[in-house]
Amino acid sequence: MDQEIERKKKEIQVLQDDLESSRKEMQNEKKDFLLFQNVKEELKKHDISIHNLESLINVIKIFDEMHYRPLTILCEFSDITAYRKLVENKDKQIKQRVSHIQDLKAISDNYEMKIISNEPIIQSLKQLENLGFNASDIKNLYLMFSKISKKYGLDKKEIKIRFFRCINYYFNDLLPLQKDIGEKINKIFILDNEISSRRKIIEESQPIVFSILQHLVSSGFNEHYILKAFKIFKTDLCNKMPYGDRTYIERL
Repeated sequence: MDQEIERKKKEIQVLQDDLESSRKEMQNEKKDFLLFQNVKEELKKHDISIHNLESLINVIKIFDEMHYRPLTILCEFSDITAYRKLVENKDKQIKQRVSHIQDLKAISDNYEMKIISNEPIIQSLKQLENLGFNASDIKNLYLMFSKISKKYGLDKKEIKIRFFRCINYYFNDLLPLQKDIGEKINKIFILDNEISSRRKIIEESQPIVFSILQHLVSSGFNEHYILKAFKIFKTDLCNKMPYGDRTYIERL
């Protein structure tokens, strides 16, 4: 009897497990049915028959045969609303970028027009640079014009006109004149060296004569006047007075 009781208990436990399993299956089936019912109603709202699910199943089979994951595709499509919002935001950003690009293009075109309008100035500056002028020289020229304008009360444009007029009329004569002055200065330098050399010879060979000449120079006589005085003494006075008259020479 004890064994029979034990066996019956096991059978009852098995039946209870089967019952619990059946209950779970029924609950799952009920959920599936409710889900199916909801799907059917949702499809009906969009005028789609439940029989069209067969075509969807075929599509899923095709995806599976092509080694695509249907669940992944389903997840992607389940977020289609979020993707649409993302696309709309991207479209707005693109429109903003396009508008910004147009604004930048307008600014760029404006700068290009300014560059084209300033091209003659740039070419002139390049030509001045080739001649050795730089920004500092142009600034100094501007400061000089401003200084002359304030000093003489002239308009800067008038100063510019006079400046270029002076360059056009006098510059061709000024360069030869400067060259001639340079040559004269070199000649004067050579003559000064020659005079210094001869003075040194006189100083060493005839110290008394050199002393007299030095006294005459310190009194304001130059070489021209000294030679003229000696000429007068030689040609006029010596002819009228005895050459050996010491008193006359001392008096002179």
